Amino acid sequence: VDKEYTLTAKAAGYEDYTIDHYTFASGETKTQDITMRKIEYPSVVTGTVSCDGEPQEGAVVKLTATDDSKLVYKATTGTDGTYRIKVVKSDKTYTLEVTCGGCEDYSEENVSFTPGEDTTKNIIMTKTPEPENSITLGKYDKMLADGTGDDVYVGHGYSWAAAPTNFSHSMTGSQIIYTKEQLAKMGGKAITQVNFIFRNECAYGTYPRTVKVWAQEIDDANFDYDDKAGLYMFYDYKDATVAVAGMEYAGELYDLIGNGELEIAFDKPINYSGNKNLLLTFTFEGTECCNTLDFNFFYNADMPKKAMSYFSDRRSFDEYAESVDWPYVNDDCTPKLEQPITRFFYTDAVTDNIDSTNSGNQTAKDSDAMYNLAGQRVSKTYKGIVVKNGKKYVN
Repeated sequence: VDKEYTLTAKAAGYEDYTIDHYTFASGETKTQDITMRKIEYPSVVTGTVSCDGEPQEGAVVKLTATDDSKLVYKATTGTDGTYRIKVVKSDKTYTLEVTCGGCEDYSEENVSFTPGEDTTKNIIMTKTPEPENSITLGKYDKMLADGTGDDVYVGHGYSWAAAPTNFSHSMTGSQIIYTKEQLAKMGGKAITQVNFIFRNECAYGTYPRTVKVWAQEIDDANFDYDDKAGLYMFYDYKDATVAVAGMEYAGELYDLIGNGELEIAFDKPINYSGNKNLLLTFTFEGTECCNTLDFNFFYNADMPKKAMSYFSDRRSFDEYAESVDWPYVNDDCTPKLEQPITRFFYTDAVTDNIDSTNSGNQTAKDSDAMYNLAGQRVSKTYKGIVVKNGKKYVN
């Protein structure tokens, strides 16, 4: 009771019959009718699934009988891209469907077999093209389609806190470095949006957040380490270009177990020269939190030390940046995270926007910034007298 079971029926000469997620109600007497298929004309089909010449692990191969939609045989490819399916009704014709995240779906009708004889069928797929005017870093489409928890936890135990944010704390901040080599196709263009993929292992609803983003070009490809202090350091972002001044995010993160996207559109396109690496700084502030650590962002395991994350219920990332602890990581920070799997969107360079270099920038200290009477910059959640644009206000 109150548990799920797998119900399996077996009989000599018949195909096994299985029902997953079988449940009982408390005190219930349950009758389950089972119709089994007699094994006739057995055949085995084997083969490989490749995508643009590379073997594909985790591809789902499915055969559905043309005259019986309930007669289905499935297999998942192994690490070498191979699969094996026992077709116990090989006298029928089937529709063959193959799906694999990051590849175009494969479909073939009227697939037939020779009863009692084994068959080899290799499947050749093509990669899903990137959306127009975009750059994809990492296995974006694959993770979005069928990435699992195993893909998240490679490397370390801090992936729940990985950039750009987490939802177990009310205030978070992250910095992510993207190299000029990764963004080469976007050099001389203007960034319009950045997307991330997350995995939800529980049912979450809406967790409203105010999102801010800053962009700047830097020379460094990794986060600095202070040998004397023995700590990694965040980058100063006060003079960076404001990419998102205060996006109010209140969308459904995800209702069921599975993967989804976090999409962050910039307020206006930001020119990227392509001559330096790109640093993005994110802050997420809200009040509703989830107390479990199973909201994870997918990351590129081959791009270590490209992100650092901050999380707190006590003060915002902006407030931390004004404290005596800045710029060093502390107990509220996670250093050296892998770069999250990311998709950038871009357009042609614009002449009337503010670019991400340091000449002529609108900075985070300009019209959007507030300070307390001691001259320290404070967030918009600060309570008390503040100075903004040279004038005093009660916030």
